[in-house]
Amino acid sequence: MSGAPLIPNAPELLTPEQRERRAANEKRQKRERALVRGVIRALKAAGWQPHSVDDGGEEREKTPTESAMMEAVFAVDQATAYFQHEARVNRCCIVFVCGEGDDIIADHSAPANDPKAFAATIDAFMRGAGLY
Repeated sequence: MSGAPLIPNAPELLTPEQRERRAANEKRQKRERALVRGVIRALKAAGWQPHSVDDGGEEREKTPTESAMMEAVFAVDQATAYFQHEARVNRCCIVFVCGEGDDIIADHSAPANDPKAFAATIDAFMRGAGLY
């Protein structure tokens, strides 16, 4: 094997099919980033702060900022992002599955009596983003 990439980086070397596939992937990735950033910001506006990300490794990675959480989520194919509300001890989470486009927000978890409206905030964001 020569070590050459399957899809060359030089656009002029791509076949029309490869250019189309690359454009579709770039569009999907841009949409996924916008959705993750949007839900993080919606939660922050409701008092939920980024806390950590479980990427399947030994320990959760502390992600106290939007940019740190974005970096951790997009470093793997699937990640669980945890958020902490200033008025709560328990954390709530969102499962992100990268590569799924509009379905990147695969699941979320909050206690049955969700006094700080974690689930409601996510649901409102998803409706506003046209995902429901």
